[in-house]
Amino acid sequence: MRRSPTEFVQEMKLAAAMHWYQQGVMSQERAAELAGYNRRDFIHALARRSVDVFIVDEESLARELVLKGKKHVDEQSRRNACCESAWVDVINRVLNLPIC
Repeated sequence: MRRSPTEFVQEMKLAAAMHWYQQGVMSQERAAELAGYNRRDFIHALARRSVDVFIVDEESLARELVLKGKKHVDEQSRRNACCESAWVDVINRVLNLPIC
């Protein structure tokens, strides 16, 4: 399928933004901006391509906890956080953000 140069550039920007977001090189907001999307449309584009929409690692969770006024994640939460479903539970419980 042939694309115009403009379409090709847009597609490459989106692919690069998704890749860098997935690798943790840039935030979701910054990646959306790079791709020329608003954040909502970028999230939909990630989902359509089966890219994890929300990437949570221990460092990001700790940063969010500090922003929410929490000083640490309790030890049981750390032990439970060894798999993705446990991360969802930790986020739901500690941050009161129902994501699932």
